[in-house]
Amino acid sequence: MPQDQLLAGFRKQSGFAVLTALAICALLGVLGLGIDLGYLFLVRNELQRAAEAGAIAGVRALYPNDLTTAPANLTPNCGDALSRANSTALSNVVSGGNLKIAAIQVGRWNWSTSQFTPGCSGASADFSDAVSATTQKDDLAVFFIRALGVQPASLTATSIAVMDWAGALHQGAGFVLALKADCAKAGDLKIYLNPDKDDIGGWYAKDPAKPNASTIKGYLDYPGAIPAIQKGDLVNLNNGVIQSALDLIAGSYLNKTVWLPVVNADDFNQSATVEGFTAFRITEIGQDQGHDGKKYVRGQALTLDEAPGDLSDPGGNNYGLLTSPRLVN
Repeated sequence: MPQDQLLAGFRKQSGFAVLTALAICALLGVLGLGIDLGYLFLVRNELQRAAEAGAIAGVRALYPNDLTTAPANLTPNCGDALSRANSTALSNVVSGGNLKIAAIQVGRWNWSTSQFTPGCSGASADFSDAVSATTQKDDLAVFFIRALGVQPASLTATSIAVMDWAGALHQGAGFVLALKADCAKAGDLKIYLNPDKDDIGGWYAKDPAKPNASTIKGYLDYPGAIPAIQKGDLVNLNNGVIQSALDLIAGSYLNKTVWLPVVNADDFNQSATVEGFTAFRITEIGQDQGHDGKKYVRGQALTLDEAPGDLSDPGGNNYGLLTSPRLVN
């Protein structure tokens, strides 16, 4: 074979080998980059789970362990919240090893603006109800990304959990009585009926329904039909005696805790706007001969109680009823 043909064949084979080698290098680079990115994605998810666990544990620690015996002038346990969030987040494993805590803060969550403001406060207007936890992992085990000149020194993840005052109750979660705002968290109470000059509570139904005997008895017979209610809703009030309703409460609700809407009203034979929600443990249905023979529903207006997240929504005022912790970030 002529020498020129041999050289041409050799050049073709050499060029093909070079292209093959380059293609293999490119493929290995893509595969390596994919491995690195997959590893970073896994680390990021593990950091996020650790941050979420820390935030939820922390926000629950803001409140007393025994909610029903909490002091009336409640202040958040900010120190406990920070400690619990820190220890819970650190108990997680990321990439087979330890993680760092970049930041943990107690603060207030604004539902309107979806913003977290750090700070520990017991004031009703800005009561601390949220914990933000940021976790971090350094010295990430990547190779191909570094080969491209990128140095991912660390990854972080942030989560915010909120345990706030109830702003709504879902269908079937409420009860047929409403309570005056001044009496929420007030301890032992008697809600006198028929009617009482010092009204502190009575029957209610969401507008346009009327809280008459038929409506109230129907709700007590079928509690799942009690309409959903939220802060700002208009309700109609009635503080007359509905004996059939009192009989049903005496038979099925003694020593049980129910959740009541709170209204800012002095007269429970009118309409009023829902301000928030409170918990009320019913202890007695009676008649007070020393109070003109008036009938009453007696119970404990609790300082704190918790409504599960599948039955309530946050965003209300501080009348003692909390909704379970939830992640907002």
